[in-house]
Amino acid sequence: MGRTSGANATASTEDLQQKLVLTGADIMAIGEIAETIVGGKNYNTAHIHEIPGVRTPQFRAISSICFHKLLDETSVNAALVRSLVEKEYARIDWNDPEINQDTEFVQKLVRNLGKEIRAADAAQPNATRIRLRTFVNNVVEGFATSQEMIDQLRKRSVLVQASILSVEIPKAVDEAVRQAYRDICKEAGEADVPVAVRSSAAGEDSRKKAFAGLQDTYLNMVGEERVVQANHWDCASAYNLRSMTYRREAIRDGITRAEATGDESLAQQAKQEWAIEHTSLSVCIMRMINPVIAGTAFSADTASGCRGTGRKDLVSIDASYGLGEAIVGGMVTPDKYYVFQRDDGAEVVIRNLGSKDKKIVYDEKGGTKQVKVAENDVYRWALSIAQAEQVARSVRTISKAYGGMIMDTEFCIDNKDQLWFVQARPETRWNEEFELHPDTIFMRRLEVDAKAAAAAEVLVEGNGASRGAGQGTVRFLRSALELNKVAKGDILAAERTDPDMVPGMRVAAAIMANVGGDTSHAAITSRELGIPAVIGIQRLETLRALDGQEVTVDGTKGCVYRGLLPLHDVGGEMNLAALPPTKTHVGLVLADVNQALFLSRLRNVPDFEVGLLRAEFMLGNVGVHPQALEAFDNGALQREVEAKLAELDNALTKTVQEQLSAGLVVLDLKLRDHVGHVTGLAEEIESTAALELHGTEEVLAQQRKLRELEHKLDEYLENAVRYQDALRTSVSLEDHVRIIYGFEEELALLGGDPAEVQARRDAIAREVKTLADKVRHDSFLEEAFRHIAELRREVGLKCGLTKEMDALRSVPEKIASIIRSRGYRTGKEHYIQTLAQGLALFAMAFYGKPIIYRTTDFKSNEYRNLLGGILFEKHEDNPMLGYRGVSRQIHDWEIEAFKLARGVYGGSNLQLMLPFVRTLEEARSMRRYLASVHKLV
Repeated sequence: MGRTSGANATASTEDLQQKLVLTGADIMAIGEIAETIVGGKNYNTAHIHEIPGVRTPQFRAISSICFHKLLDETSVNAALVRSLVEKEYARIDWNDPEINQDTEFVQKLVRNLGKEIRAADAAQPNATRIRLRTFVNNVVEGFATSQEMIDQLRKRSVLVQASILSVEIPKAVDEAVRQAYRDICKEAGEADVPVAVRSSAAGEDSRKKAFAGLQDTYLNMVGEERVVQANHWDCASAYNLRSMTYRREAIRDGITRAEATGDESLAQQAKQEWAIEHTSLSVCIMRMINPVIAGTAFSADTASGCRGTGRKDLVSIDASYGLGEAIVGGMVTPDKYYVFQRDDGAEVVIRNLGSKDKKIVYDEKGGTKQVKVAENDVYRWALSIAQAEQVARSVRTISKAYGGMIMDTEFCIDNKDQLWFVQARPETRWNEEFELHPDTIFMRRLEVDAKAAAAAEVLVEGNGASRGAGQGTVRFLRSALELNKVAKGDILAAERTDPDMVPGMRVAAAIMANVGGDTSHAAITSRELGIPAVIGIQRLETLRALDGQEVTVDGTKGCVYRGLLPLHDVGGEMNLAALPPTKTHVGLVLADVNQALFLSRLRNVPDFEVGLLRAEFMLGNVGVHPQALEAFDNGALQREVEAKLAELDNALTKTVQEQLSAGLVVLDLKLRDHVGHVTGLAEEIESTAALELHGTEEVLAQQRKLRELEHKLDEYLENAVRYQDALRTSVSLEDHVRIIYGFEEELALLGGDPAEVQARRDAIAREVKTLADKVRHDSFLEEAFRHIAELRREVGLKCGLTKEMDALRSVPEKIASIIRSRGYRTGKEHYIQTLAQGLALFAMAFYGKPIIYRTTDFKSNEYRNLLGGILFEKHEDNPMLGYRGVSRQIHDWEIEAFKLARGVYGGSNLQLMLPFVRTLEEARSMRRYLASVHKLV
């Protein structure tokens, strides 16, 4: 009886494997072998469809049998295909800016070629035809070992895709796709449901392969005709350039490993597994959710593999508005969320705001379109705290269903606030590393020399998405059509990367992308390739301008430096299982939270602990002097800036005067003429002298008046001579009027009744303004003031004061921008949340181990380097022994951040350490203060 039942089950499974359209239940009934039939995406979609508590849209899997039917049951006129493709390809200038800006140019090209070939073929009914598969194999033969340049490889891809699109889909396949769409509409209870038509290549989303998204995806397809058409397009995309070059590089990697190890089977296995001739494609048709918010979520930190606390509860989320393609494609820098659990089970949400200035939405005409995000929403959180917690709980459920594997998921939230998961797959890099090397931390990489970096010019900064350093010549790509610009060892730069750029990324020394988050294509691919990457730079024009320049990319710190800086090997392989026991615990000194997440597995070593966690790096993430943030909150920042500007302006005036006196700079003010124009006497003298008089008395009167005017001018000139240094350095017309008319001396001598003194000061001010207004547009004076301003700027640039003043003027705007762009309302909130959340991540990374946190020990020069620091920090000859440590007090906000991290954020393993202490009384006083004010004992 048992054998009969087993035989029936086997027969049933075999029947299911022959179906052209499979449901999720069909796929799960077949088991893991279904992945070879419907591909990784369909297999994983079926899997999560069965998980209780996880909501997924209706879907159908179009079996890879349909793909093979298309290749085997159709034929092409090979000569015609080659002729028309050759003709069209020859006329294309792949460097044309218009072509490079069109991200769908190749797709449009092959579709149009397919139509053209089909029309021409209809006019040649008696032409010789060969099976489509034969033609495809002929074109791709030798692709894996070809030394052709990218343009020729692309041509092969275009030939194959155009040939596939030139044939009619077999009737059985056509009907199967239509029936699949009808079934989805029926289950959804709607007619003409929008669906996504996605590729599901065997191995594409499997547990041992990387680079999802090799083939094309078509969104918002409505109606049977559009779905059948999209399915056809997807089949052609199995041979797009990125897919073919991925297979090619996989074979080459296998050959390289075989040559390095002497194991010939590795090469043979790669050739068999990745042969382009063995390409197989399934298609996933899924009902589309019209999302308000979409994102990606991993059950680990994507950059380090950290799983969170001992419960492996960390979920890393990227979220933005609209469809998730904006995140995966790196079009925006999404909001970042880390969600894990406290010991009492409560969720902890750590979040960093992104820049979500655009989104992808449904196009009413079909497909999708890109639109701008409302200005007020760009710097708002995409997910609420409750929504982030909900996503995290679902991701943990999915991970548990996969046996605790690290999972890579995609989700969306609709306008009814319902959470949907549209895709899930085992993450590739960390699952493989933890399976093969569970006790090993791989740390070997190139890093920038610290001294060289400190002295180097930072060109741009962003998010260090993949650790290590690389250097070379920047090649900015407008699109993947310019891949021929990238040679081995270059720096690939782009607004964003996509799967089409992978061939260039494989040979690049480093990656720079203007937008994107930790789960964008640029970030994931660079980590999988093991090359440094800085993304989310948000300075596109600067990135374009770097094309052709030599730079050094620091993917660890997220910096790009000018020139080729010295690099050196750091780290190695740390085998935790082989570490010998020690009598004294080994304490690690930490400052960088990314490094802490990467080293988090050290907490499993009994003799290990965190000896010191330094605050300075996290304060650098705050980026602003705490007193500047306080002044911003209190409305006093602009006054502080103006007072400092006046101080610096006076210092510049003094410097200019000193350099004029020393003869280091020269300014000829033409003092007599200058005084004449300020007082208006020059014009009066000129007009008097120009009078044409005839009588003796008139002439004598004229001469008397001229002498009087000259005498008056001499008196004003005496005032000017006494204050000549001030006149040669001031660009204020009012200053010149006050000095030349003698008001400056009068003001200096004013005394007596304060009310009368003030009244006279006000009267002088009004009179000075009236006199200044009379000559404000005098061209002679305008030229004089222009020369004075140029002199001040020249001296200021040389001594650094101009740069300092220019930077100071922008401080209020920059601080406001930082606070807003981080999602906070006040400087206090920005400081406390940034520091508290950083501390919480440290505490999570080393869960179960005590962490000694040393409060800020910045020296005055280090505080001064923070934004706004110039307003509150004085120059010290020896900051190391100056105003630092406990003597300058621990800022109350820092203690509040520490308490928040220990409490709400679950960092109960954090312990407090005072910084630099000079005397016992300082220590006692601080302990009393912490106990009485902050209740810390």
